[in-house]
Order: sequence, then structure tokens, then C-alpha cells
Amino acid sequence: MGRWVVAVFAVLAALWLVPAQGRALGFEVSGSREGQSLNVLVEYDGEYGRVSACVFKVTFDQERIQTVVNEIEGLLRSGTQEEVRDCVCGLFNQMEQEDSPVMTIQLVMVQIIAAVFRLVYAVVGGEAVESLQKASPLQNQWFFENTREMQERYLTFCLAARDLLAEHRKKSSSVICDMALDIIDNRFSDPSLSLNSISGEISVSPNYLSSLMKRSTGSTFIDLLTKKRMETAKSLLLETQMKVREISEKCGYNDQHYFSYCFKKYEGVSPNACRRQHEEG
Repeated sequence: MGRWVVAVFAVLAALWLVPAQGRALGFEVSGSREGQSLNVLVEYDGEYGRVSACVFKVTFDQERIQTVVNEIEGLLRSGTQEEVRDCVCGLFNQMEQEDSPVMTIQLVMVQIIAAVFRLVYAVVGGEAVESLQKASPLQNQWFFENTREMQERYLTFCLAARDLLAEHRKKSSSVICDMALDIIDNRFSDPSLSLNSISGEISVSPNYLSSLMKRSTGSTFIDLLTKKRMETAKSLLLETQMKVREISEKCGYNDQHYFSYCFKKYEGVSPNACRRQHEEG
């Protein structure tokens, strides 16, 4: 476990042990060889004079804690609110069933909080961390009436983080989709334009881009590209005297016959028939 986490937890433990009317004078932290534990020695001035050698020991399974942290991180990235709720509540229920000391629960939550802030900062940025702190402040709120109050406070924190990440993901998805659509609109005449070429250009996988465009527009990439090419081809057929071969090339088709096949499949008539019908009124 990182030294700063140990330090934070030790401070919390010391404060927890000191009566409200007392004054903490110091504490020390040591670790065990088997498993991991914290031994906190607190000396304080209190109502009955100076008291020393007050020892509080917490033993924990760091590997298990890391598994929980990883699970919550994954759910914050892509899980639903209900899944996050089930995970956090399930964690508290399990610790209650095991009769875990309050300080052990706090240790778990300190590491979860650190992981959540680290994730939000890495994905969204510093402003999002500040927003999360304002939306669900935890500073100076380490003392709870019971574990249920603690559970609700940390659950609110995790759900707020999940919503921030989901909103960022939604905005990012919209930006990526708009970039792909803009490329189609401006470079549909390029015969080499493809899902792979666009996904490589904007640094996402072809499968992700395909799924994103389908979800955002209701159409596949090839349908969107074909629509743009066919609509442009029809306009050129009806509004210019360009030859079908020239139009096919301008719309991204090197093969005139394949262009005519695609046009007829899209419009129901061949390019020449479409022009002729328009001229005949």
C-alpha cells in the first residue's frame, strides 16, 4: 500500500481514538509480516490527565481490497447506476456480516476514494475532480453515526463519479461521431475512404466506430457513405451535363458499372433513366 494511504489512515485512526475533549500528541504506525496491519499508538491529554500506550490494531487483506477497487473502477467506467449501487452496498453488507471494525471499513473506503479521484482525473481532468468534491464532499466527514450512514455517503460519492464519467463518455462519443460524419461529407469522393481508414485517422477501433455511428445515427457506416455518394450523384445527374463516368468518379467510384449498379439499387432506376425521366418532366 502506498505510504500516503498509510499516513492518511493513521491520522484517521488517531483522530478516531481521541475523545472530543482530548488533544492528540502523537501516533506511530507499524506493519506486520504476515498479511498487513496497522498498529496505531496514540498519546493524548484528556479529561483524566495524560493517557498513553493506547493501541489500536487493524488487520486487512490488501489483495482483496485491490480486487474491490478494480471492480468499482470498472463499473464507474462502463457500469450502470444500479450495478454501482449493488457493488457498494454488497461490499458494506459483506463487511458487516464479517463484523469488520469500523476502522477497517474506513481503510477500504480511503483506497476506493483515492482510486475514484485518480480515475476521474485521468479520464476527465482536474475540473471534474473539483466538481466531484463539491457535489459529494467527504472532507472532514470521517465520523458517522453508523455504517449505514457511511454506506450512503460513499455510495453517493461513487454514483456522482460514475455520472461524471458517463457524461464525459457521451460527449466524447458525440465528438468522435461528428468527426467521422464530417470526413464522409468532405471526402466521400475518395475511393479509398473506408471504415478502417477513418477509424485509424481518429484513433479508435473500427468496431467501436461502427457501433458508435450505428447507435448515434441509426445507420451503418457504409449506409451513410453510400447515401452521401448517391445523393450527390443524383444532384449532378439532374443539375449538370456531366457524363455518368465523370459523376461516378466524382462520387468515389472507379468502376462506372459498379456505380450504376449501386445507383439503381439505391434509387430504383439507372443513372441514365433517372436523368431521362427528369428531362421528360
